[in-house]
Amino acid sequence: MHSRPYFGSILKLIETTFALPSLGYADRAADDLSDCFNLTQSPSTFHAIAARLDATFFLNDHRPPVDPDDD
Repeated sequence: MHSRPYFGSILKLIETTFALPSLGYADRAADDLSDCFNLTQSPSTFHAIAARLDATFFLNDHRPPVDPDDD
């Protein structure tokens, strides 16, 4: 019988994938979502996508961080 997937399932997936112990009640009863992923397949080929700004913009951006919803 599978456990029900919920927020703790993300943590349970990480614990299962990397053979880590449970951190507590939130993940102990959770489904590990292993039936949603194939972690044994080869990675897909990387394809860069065009972006308006390149990496140097973000590496040199010294503005103070703001929350996304503070606009």
